[in-house]
Amino acid sequence: NGAETNCFGIHNYLSTRVEADDNMCIGTQIDLFDICCYDRCRLCHDYQLDMEAVVVHHGTSMGCSEIENSVFALNQTAQGSKECLETHKEHFDECCYDIPCSLCTVGDKRHELLVSDPVTFQGRTRTCGEVSVLMEAEMSQSGTCKNTKH
Repeated sequence: NGAETNCFGIHNYLSTRVEADDNMCIGTQIDLFDICCYDRCRLCHDYQLDMEAVVVHHGTSMGCSEIENSVFALNQTAQGSKECLETHKEHFDECCYDIPCSLCTVGDKRHELLVSDPVTFQGRTRTCGEVSVLMEAEMSQSGTCKNTKH
């Protein structure tokens, strides 16, 4: 409408008044994505963030989740930036952990396992259920888990 605003104002307007699949929303995303959006630093990348862990960051005691959700967000710390890489190196071991491999989980989405469907795994015909049980012995970020899922 020609009014002057900022990225937050546009985000606020679109998220409260326009459906995600509306042409206005899609067009605005296409036009302003590179100006208004950035890939925020994630302390643990594909690992899990320990929400209870507390570390000393720049001389201040704070929770790992506070680094992730407040410090990185307020400072608009981008993935791959010097600050992100240094913080990752400093706090990864204290703040991040892996979980067992779940054959049917992709990102945050969990799918149903077709337990009795046959597959070839490690040169043998097995059921998806058998493969799933074998994968639970692996950690989610291991090469074996990632290769088996893809």
